[in-house]
Amino acid sequence: MKAFISILLSISFTIFSTHLSAQRINKVEYNTYSYNLKTYEFQDMEDIFIADFYSYMEYKSAIQARNKTRRNGHYTLGVMAVSIFAIAIDNNTGPCEFICVSTGDVIGLMGLFFVVPITATIGLVTRINYDSRKKRAIKLFNTSEQIGCINNTEQWNLKIGGGQYGYGIVLNF
Repeated sequence: MKAFISILLSISFTIFSTHLSAQRINKVEYNTYSYNLKTYEFQDMEDIFIADFYSYMEYKSAIQARNKTRRNGHYTLGVMAVSIFAIAIDNNTGPCEFICVSTGDVIGLMGLFFVVPITATIGLVTRINYDSRKKRAIKLFNTSEQIGCINNTEQWNLKIGGGQYGYGIVLNF
C-alpha cells in the first residue's frame, strides 16, 4: 500500500511540475519562446505579457528598443552605401601630386570614418538595451505572483450559473 501511495504521489508531482513549467516562459531558440506548450516569437507575445502589468510595460519598452535598434542599423547601412557611392562616382580628372581628395572623396571618407562608427555604436547600445529589457520582461512575468508560475486565465474557467436543479459553480480546467 505504501508503494502505491508513493507511486501515486510521484506521478501527481510530475504532472504538477509539468503544469508549472508550462506556465512559465521558456527560451527555445534565439528570440523564440514557449508558453503553455506553444511556441512564440518575442515580438508576438503581447497577449501573454498583458496578463501582468509590470512585465507588459517592460515588454513594450523592449519592443521600442528593438525598433530603435533596427532603425539605427538601417541608418548605418544607408550611410555606408552613400559613402561608398560618393567615392565611386567621383571622377577626379585634375592633376594631383601625392593625394587627390575631391568633394566626393571627402563626403565618402567622412561618412565611412566618422558617421558609420557613431551610428553603429548607437545601434549596438540600443541592442544591448533591447536584450536586457527582453530578459527583464520575461523574468518579471515568470516571477509574478499572479500569473506565470501558478495561475493562468486560459487554463481555469470558473462559471456561476443556473441549471435544471438550481444554481451552482462550474470549474473547467
